[in-house]
Amino acid sequence: MSRAEVPITVGERRWVNHALGVAAWITGLVFFFPVFWMVLNSFKSEQDANTSPKLFFHPTFDRYHDVTQSAGGLLSFGEAFANSAFVVLVSVAIVLALEGVVS
Repeated sequence: MSRAEVPITVGERRWVNHALGVAAWITGLVFFFPVFWMVLNSFKSEQDANTSPKLFFHPTFDRYHDVTQSAGGLLSFGEAFANSAFVVLVSVAIVLALEGVVS
């Protein structure tokens, strides 16, 4: 059988595979960029974060310090973290207990 008689599928064409790979990378970067920019802004000072976008700046942990050292109350970071950890541990314990019964 000659090459002309064999039908070529999409997966066999190299340029199609490369084009799809490039399209996938571009799509992934477009979806990842807002998350990257949000994390990058979290290391900026308040003044730098509210001005025109800069890629080079002096990083600071002041915002993280303010959040973790905030006063107690309804939106206390420490209490919220402890509650989340408790819920996760109880959920895992329930799932493991039910998994033993089912299997």
